[in-house]
Amino acid sequence: MTLIVCAFKQEASLIKKRLSLKKIDDNKFEIFSNSKYILIISGIGKIKSSIATTYIFAKFQIDYAVNFGFAGGVSDISELFLINKIFDISTDSYFFPDILLDLDMRESSLSSFDRVVTKSDIDSLKTELVDMEASAFFEASSKFLALNSIAVLKIVSDNFSSDFLSKDFIDSLLEKNIDRVLYFLESFSFQTKSFLSVEVLKKLDTIYSNLHFTTTQKSLILNLSKYHFIRFNNLDILDSFLDIKTESKNEAKKVFKNLENELSK
Repeated sequence: MTLIVCAFKQEASLIKKRLSLKKIDDNKFEIFSNSKYILIISGIGKIKSSIATTYIFAKFQIDYAVNFGFAGGVSDISELFLINKIFDISTDSYFFPDILLDLDMRESSLSSFDRVVTKSDIDSLKTELVDMEASAFFEASSKFLALNSIAVLKIVSDNFSSDFLSKDFIDSLLEKNIDRVLYFLESFSFQTKSFLSVEVLKKLDTIYSNLHFTTTQKSLILNLSKYHFIRFNNLDILDSFLDIKTESKNEAKKVFKNLENELSK
């Protein structure tokens, strides 16, 4: 299942409509889903984005995660970008999505702030775009998924102007880009599905069963396995874990960590 995180309702409005997402009964967040996608409205800001993202990973088995929304930038308004570098202003940290697809999309760098960015900030910016959620979304998702399974898509909504953005204007930006957004979502969710053979999947199931992995652990190991296979064209490393069985949760955690480290090399 692919997770889509949007900061506010209107960013998600056209995606919900085009994907026929139905509202889930939840008293914490507004969540919508179908058989392939689950979308959550996180609220604005890094803390809210991180909490909402982690909340979904704790409740559902997620294979891919996408942060979609608007960003300020020096580029042309209405342009859609796939983010290739994320800078967190408050922690001075960089994050690098590792998208394997070649979809002929424009790429850009982005900084995540804790406040609204104005024109007075332009000269000090280290990236072309700015927002208030992407770094937190990416950091939270990277605890559960391989980097090639996490993406950030942003539409430029303003050039650091404080002018109010009307509903009609926002809708027009979404209408212009929605087909490319949906094409990306569909392509992204299938990028590694065919890479793993039935034999490999059976090995993974054996490991899951022997070590009593949680849903979250299974999802992480599956995505790391895909990433490892793409890099090395084999998953022979799994063989050394097939006969391991544990008697306690602490032992299982140690084996899980060892497997995670081996697949991440």
